[in-house]
Amino acid sequence: TYETLFDKIPEGLVVHDPETGELVDVNEQFCEMNGYERSELLGEPIGTVMTEDEAYGPEAAKEIIQRARTNGPQRFEWRNQRRDGETFPVEVHLTVIELDDTERVLANVQDITERKRRERDYEEIFDKVTDAIAVFDPADTTFVDVNDSYREMFGYDDLETIQQRGIDGLSATDEGYTAERAAEFIQEVSETGEDRTVEWRGETRDGDQFWIESTLAPAEIGGEERVLSIQ
Repeated sequence: TYETLFDKIPEGLVVHDPETGELVDVNEQFCEMNGYERSELLGEPIGTVMTEDEAYGPEAAKEIIQRARTNGPQRFEWRNQRRDGETFPVEVHLTVIELDDTERVLANVQDITERKRRERDYEEIFDKVTDAIAVFDPADTTFVDVNDSYREMFGYDDLETIQQRGIDGLSATDEGYTAERAAEFIQEVSETGEDRTVEWRGETRDGDQFWIESTLAPAEIGGEERVLSIQ
């Protein structure tokens, strides 16, 4: 069962010795990801697929392994190095397991090159567009991010203050434009997956009230479900 599952899982899997770092087993997906044949990796140190950067080297890996031993599974971003020398970003879920009565480290490795590219594109566009944009977590309808245009619209200098004030602190609540009402719209868009345009009554830092037309749209950002509010 172990052998069958090991090569059917569509992500890179690595099993290695927590003490020596020796690669005990790797699946085909991991080999393809790093540009090696399986026979070239087995018995080699885990450092074979690591960069020369100390932040992603064997010593840094040992610290994470120790945390996994004492605190449980660890999820983190890392950089691997392919056989041709190219480095690339990965996300690792690392767990300490027992295999044949022996302690081993199991690492589930995903190539996140494309995800990182999308994040860079998103960040570059986010603050360059003239529309004011807020990003909400639909689970609790809190602010995750806002762009420069949004901050300027409401008169605030930083995201933290906007997060502290919340939707109520940026709205004409005395006219019925409350966080509870906004939450209904945000969660509806998240659940249906359909855009919705609403009119809203905003309030600036100075207390001036103004009308906003806001289009709410579902989005996936950094692998998380979000709702964009484009004013």
